[in-house]
Amino acid sequence: MLGVKLREVMANARHTGYSIAQCLRWDEPRVYRLLNGRRGGSARDVIQFMTACRRSPKEIEEMLRLCQGLTDPIWVNQYDRNLAVQLRPLVMLETEAVEIRTLGHVVVPALLQTEAYMRALLGPALNANAQVEARQRRQQLLERSGAAELIAFLDESVLRREVGGRRVMSEQLNRLLELQLRKNIIIRVLPLALGGYPCHDHEFTLYETVTGRPTAHAWLLSSDVFIEDDREIHRYKQAVATLSALALSPADSGKLIATMAARFCPEPGAATPRRVAER
Repeated sequence: MLGVKLREVMANARHTGYSIAQCLRWDEPRVYRLLNGRRGGSARDVIQFMTACRRSPKEIEEMLRLCQGLTDPIWVNQYDRNLAVQLRPLVMLETEAVEIRTLGHVVVPALLQTEAYMRALLGPALNANAQVEARQRRQQLLERSGAAELIAFLDESVLRREVGGRRVMSEQLNRLLELQLRKNIIIRVLPLALGGYPCHDHEFTLYETVTGRPTAHAWLLSSDVFIEDDREIHRYKQAVATLSALALSPADSGKLIATMAARFCPEPGAATPRRVAER
């Protein structure tokens, strides 16, 4: 049934298997496995397919009901359709991940943000409260038993960029020091002295899962994209390897974060930076 419905959607959108594959950077056999019902009906695949066909959030939601046996994160359904559709594939990836590698060259990645930092970034967005709550729920995935290992590469400019004022930044940087104490979280800084480096203008996250192929996630100006093409994934893995070679050690990164946290202390006598994790 799912394959039949997807074929109807594709035809109505005047797409072909080839054009869908080109749009999503999939190989054609993957498209036809989904259309023939032999791929298992991954919610992430269905969402990307429907989005490529320019279907509405309501239509995407209805199509997802045809997917059977999915580990769908039910809690995202409490939000409005647009936010729920955007969140579902991302949360599924984060739920299934055993390794997460992320690069933040402008702001602190969402999984490491404090509430005040989130609100400063979101500003007066209509659904700001929902987005903040959703990010906090996503962060809880890193606290569960058997949580994924997260390695975050942060450009030094992220530590220096004053988001929301001095108090917000001091709190955020101290939060990074606190997170570094967890066994499954490693934060490494890319110093300004490096100049340029691969992907310095392209934030991304690379997920490794037990059950599926590696997937890269990147934010574009008005949307986001999930990448699973083998050649593209190889490039992202090479980028991660290069970042690992260039970044400061976790211990030296912690010292730099602590130094910047001290500079952002809003007033004399304010809370001092937390202790630096030794790794």
